[in-house]
Amino acid sequence: MSGSGASARCRAGQPFETFLRERIFEPLGMHDTGFHVAASNLDRLATSYWTNFETGALELADAPVGGQWSAPPAFPSGAGGLVSTVDDFLAFGQMMLTSWYADPGEDMVTILMTQRGWTSASPPNVCLDFWTSAYQAIDD
Repeated sequence: MSGSGASARCRAGQPFETFLRERIFEPLGMHDTGFHVAASNLDRLATSYWTNFETGALELADAPVGGQWSAPPAFPSGAGGLVSTVDDFLAFGQMMLTSWYADPGEDMVTILMTQRGWTSASPPNVCLDFWTSAYQAIDD
């Protein structure tokens, strides 16, 4: 992965992919997340389809073998260039429970940033009060 042509470096002085792997993916146990899928794991990658808006037909968008995720990208993108599994994405979401809350039904994302770490699995009162206030502020 790191030997793939051009390699973007992040501010930490190392390739972006290495930084993410060492600082986020490995500590969270996200073993199947990266900028591409290894050849040995391509059989686990689902084929992607899209609807042709002109014909209404379901068409192939990206196949596992030879598709966009089957080789390292020339320039890794942190804005949508990762491929992952449900288990890895869940691990990331669980890590983020101390930072954001999303409600698609209300088209709402709330972010609460504090300087106090949580000392239990339950959110502190400030979080519960924040979310309650956010919902009370909705004017349907």
